[in-house]
Amino acid sequence: MKEVCIAADCTDEANWFDANDPDTPYPTGYVGLTLAQYRLTVENTGEEPLENVTITDGELGLAGVALPAGCYPFEPGDICEIDSGDLNFGVLGDFGVCQNPGVFRNEACTNGTGVFSQALAGEKCDEANVDCRQPAISIIKRVQDPDTLVWEDANSPPGVLYPTGATVRYQLYVCNEGDVALEDVYVEDPALGIGQSLIGALAVGECKTLEQ
Repeated sequence: MKEVCIAADCTDEANWFDANDPDTPYPTGYVGLTLAQYRLTVENTGEEPLENVTITDGELGLAGVALPAGCYPFEPGDICEIDSGDLNFGVLGDFGVCQNPGVFRNEACTNGTGVFSQALAGEKCDEANVDCRQPAISIIKRVQDPDTLVWEDANSPPGVLYPTGATVRYQLYVCNEGDVALEDVYVEDPALGIGQSLIGALAVGECKTLEQ
C-alpha cells in the first residue's frame, strides 16, 4: 500500500491517505507549493517466506530498490513499513508533487521471490494520487465613455477623452480564473484612493464588479 500526506503535520494519522479510489476525493495540493511525504507498506500475503523483494516507483525515481534489510526474514503475514528514514528511500520525504494542474498520479509496485519455490510472487501495485489545483485571478480596469456610456478597457492611448474638470467613472472587474475557490480577495488602486478594499470570496468562475 502506498500512502501520501500533504499536510504540515504528518505525525497525525488522519493526514495520511491511500488516495487510489477515483470515487473518493484525492487530497488537494497547489501548483508550485505542495510538498508530499509518502510511506509504503509491503505485506507478504503468500504461503512462504520471500527474498529479493524490491520497490519500483517511476515518479519518485525508485527502480527496483531492495526492501530494507530490517524487514527480513519476510515470513508469510509479515508487514514492512517504509518511510523516508529508511536507507535508499529518502525520496519519500518532501517530494514536490504539483508541477501542473490536474491529478498527479503516483504508483508504487513491489515484487519478490519465494525462498523455497524460487517463483516470483507476482507484482502488486498501489497508487497515492494528489489533486493539483491552480489558483488564478484576473482584474480589468475600465473607464466609462462619457458620450456612449460604454465601459472601455482603454489600455492604449489616447484612451477615453473627458473634458477638463469632469468626473471620471471607473470600473474594476475581478474574476476567479483558477480551479479552486478564493477567499479574502481584495483590490487596491492608489490612484482612485482604494486601499485594499475587500471583495471577499470568489467561487470558481465567479466575477465581481466595483464601480467608482
